[in-house]
Amino acid sequence: ASDGAANDRFGRYVDIGENGVIAVGAYGDNGENGAVYVYTPDGNGGYSEQKLTASDGTNADFLGTSVSITESGVILAGAFQTDDGASNEGSIYIFTPNGNGGYTETKLTASDGAAGDYFGYASDINESGVIVSGALFDDDLGANSGSLYVYTPDGMG
Repeated sequence: ASDGAANDRFGRYVDIGENGVIAVGAYGDNGENGAVYVYTPDGNGGYSEQKLTASDGTNADFLGTSVSITESGVILAGAFQTDDGASNEGSIYIFTPNGNGGYTETKLTASDGAAGDYFGYASDINESGVIVSGALFDDDLGANSGSLYVYTPDGMG
């Protein structure tokens, strides 16, 4: 990262799209708020860099603990320690290209999220927009039994 610093943990989670765009998680960036760096081929053998952060990011959210990118450039990033309804409930962020070189942010949380679930620790998105996200410490079937959540775009059924 062009602004790399101690304990950023840049590169632990990465993905590359079919068009050569690379998404790199740096979940320790900025006081462990986390970030995702996007590298787009410039056509001359190099890359341009763009840094994505959560609009509501706080210390120890760990954005970028899971990273996925589709062919169309949609980026998904987990932030397993966000505190939306409860401590360390977790969330995932979807960054959709806006056509002007930036991204529109959407945030998802588990419908039944609870403290310590770590929703978003492992997440992925496919080209159809189907999202899967794990909550490894969810307690629905016993202590830390875990859960998997599946989200489909509106109209897919």
